[in-house]
Amino acid sequence: MLSKSNNIRKVFARGFTTYVQPGKFNAETNETIGNRISNVCEKFSYNDAISIPDHENYTLTYNDVLQNTRGLAGGFIEHSIKDDQTIVSNSFGVDSTMTHIAASFAGLNYVSIPPTSTFSEIGTHLNNQKASSFVMADSNQRVMVDEALEFFPNLKTIYNDEYHRDNRFPELKHIFSTGASQQPGISLLRDIILDTKTSPNKNVTNTQISATYPVADGKYVSFTQKSLLNTADALAEFFNIKTAQRFSFAAPLFEGNATAFNLACLSKGALIALISQINPANILNSIIKDKCDNLFISSSVLNTLVSSPEFARVENFELKKLIVVGEIDNSVVKQFESKCKGVESSIIPFVHAGQISGVVFNSSGVGKLLPNVEAKIVDSNGKELDFDNKGSLMTKGFHVGSNPAHWLKTNIKASMSKDGTIKL
Repeated sequence: MLSKSNNIRKVFARGFTTYVQPGKFNAETNETIGNRISNVCEKFSYNDAISIPDHENYTLTYNDVLQNTRGLAGGFIEHSIKDDQTIVSNSFGVDSTMTHIAASFAGLNYVSIPPTSTFSEIGTHLNNQKASSFVMADSNQRVMVDEALEFFPNLKTIYNDEYHRDNRFPELKHIFSTGASQQPGISLLRDIILDTKTSPNKNVTNTQISATYPVADGKYVSFTQKSLLNTADALAEFFNIKTAQRFSFAAPLFEGNATAFNLACLSKGALIALISQINPANILNSIIKDKCDNLFISSSVLNTLVSSPEFARVENFELKKLIVVGEIDNSVVKQFESKCKGVESSIIPFVHAGQISGVVFNSSGVGKLLPNVEAKIVDSNGKELDFDNKGSLMTKGFHVGSNPAHWLKTNIKASMSKDGTIKL
């Protein structure tokens, strides 16, 4: 009997080898992204919301953000782009941010792909996602309108008031450009913005897909409006984001982790400085000259920054928080810290470019889960391990995507204590 009792005790104990990090925010809200942005923008109406530091510090207030995103959403609906249709976009910076918010207002799925995508790659995404619209970036570095005219030969025969027609992409009806080059069949995104002061689509729910990101091997990860808002709220709570804080963004916005953090900042009335051309000089200028006291940066960009001559020439500078998303490389973080004394450094590993792991590490390799994230450690066979045993970290929560009940394999080897502390 004693032996049997011990076995029962062991089985019972294994059921408690997961840990859930408590969260203060309401994870079961019915709020949509449109509701959130409307409320925040009305509250912080004349506060600065978004700046572009490498474009003469062009700045949008929260009121500007609301007017433009509502207006663009109204333009989408006016063009019959609504009700769970999909927009594929390779835009970046402020264009990407505003278009995603507008798409959420209209109840659309915004599929964000790298700005460097070739038209062959873009075509694959258009077909995979059965996209009804394509928003293409146009900049001095790449005149995509010319490329589009080659890839979509039918454009030359389409009038501006006609739907796009191409048998290769039967769902595709609209092509928009963020630039200024007007061509038949290509509408300028800025020209469809309507003057409206009301929410353009009142039937949107937070269970609708809001954002989708390509991950690998033709696969995608999608987030509902609810899962994206919850991930943003978890990040805002963990990093204690407050009104009027200034965040320099040096991470690609086509990655899901950056989109969620972007939304976290806007939800709290902070300023996000979206660097359009991410390079060491512009990053350092956003901190030293533009007084951004927090830096959100991808691990690859951080590696480029600390090895650059611009970084070598800087003696010391002040920064409150360094938030690195991507691969864990504590040596690079410590190199950055050597010139920025007192900075609070955090590393958010991602599983894919569109999906964060749900845990945040410091530069010493000690981690803590984001609020409302659950974790467990498993062995090579997927069997749960007791606390303080090293294995593979798995997490569950809204950061996973549209299915928060799914256990995510993070590919992180670590141990977890009873209080949820995770050590590499």
